[in-house]
Amino acid sequence: MKLLKNLKIRAKILAAFGVSLFMTTVLGLVSIYAVNYMDGIADNYVDLSIPAVNQIWTARRAVQATEKAALEATIVMTPGELNQVKKTLTEERTKIDNALLELEKLAPQFASDIDQIQTLMDGAATIREEMLAECAKFTTEGNARAYEIFHQEYTSTYEKVIEKIIQLYDEINIAIGERAAAAERTHLAMTIIVVAAIVLCAAFILLISQVLSRFVTTPVDEIEKAMEAVAAGKLDEALVEYESKDELGQLADTVRSTVGMMQKLIPDVAYLGNELGNGNFNIVSRNPEVYVGDYQDILLAMRHIRNTLTGTIEQIDVASDQLLSGADQVASGAQALSQGATEQASSVQELAATIADITEKVKLNARNAEHANQITQ
Repeated sequence: MKLLKNLKIRAKILAAFGVSLFMTTVLGLVSIYAVNYMDGIADNYVDLSIPAVNQIWTARRAVQATEKAALEATIVMTPGELNQVKKTLTEERTKIDNALLELEKLAPQFASDIDQIQTLMDGAATIREEMLAECAKFTTEGNARAYEIFHQEYTSTYEKVIEKIIQLYDEINIAIGERAAAAERTHLAMTIIVVAAIVLCAAFILLISQVLSRFVTTPVDEIEKAMEAVAAGKLDEALVEYESKDELGQLADTVRSTVGMMQKLIPDVAYLGNELGNGNFNIVSRNPEVYVGDYQDILLAMRHIRNTLTGTIEQIDVASDQLLSGADQVASGAQALSQGATEQASSVQELAATIADITEKVKLNARNAEHANQITQ
């Protein structure tokens, strides 16, 4: 499982299809074998069982025809009739021999039974020769003797032949039945095997599909949730635990690296901004290694802000010094003006006192003048 996890996605897909193809091939081979096996059983039934039954029935009919011809021989009265009977007997015996020979080829397991039938047929042939010898006399007595031999010896022998043929027929039927039962059992077993192979193949393909799907969907879901957390500004929730050597594992490593870098970069930018806001311009980045690529522009911008503010503060300091110097000069002038004003105020006070005295004297003179005017009047 770990080996499959570390395979490249393309290799995983090829492995899954390869296993599926292998299972399908195995299923096909099992099915072909089952079909061929059942076809062989059917061929055996058609090529062996049915012909064997046909041959045993052919032999039985020929035996019955031979027995009938032998019975007809007991009533012949001319050489022509006897020759016709002999011809029929020869033809039917030939049919019996050929049928038994073919039967032995088709069912060699019954060779001993066939040999017994042949032995009985040979015994019947010997008895039949005695009958034909009596029939060849073409007399009533000869035919009577031939019928006596037929009835007492030949019939019993042929009954044994018929009985043996029937027994062989029953044995063949039993063998055919056993073969049919075996074929039925084999058919059932093959059906079970094919069904089991189909189920196993389907289950294995389903398992491979689920494993492959989990190997693909699990990291994709983790990466998707992590990127959604990054987009929402929740870096602490951007967790990717998937680890592998495939493409998705490499993508997961990249996401973890990116999130880790942002977790260092954002606090560092906040630190620099806060320190600048607090008037601390003698600061440097605590994680300068995270400012790579386009992120380096952020650090350069912060440095530019710091340098600009430093220059502005320096200009303010110079202006403050100049303002302080001017203020001192104004203060000195104001002090001199205040001193002159004080002195002028004293002179004015003295002048006012003098004027006041003069006014009093004028008023006194006026009163005196009024008094003098009264006196004058």
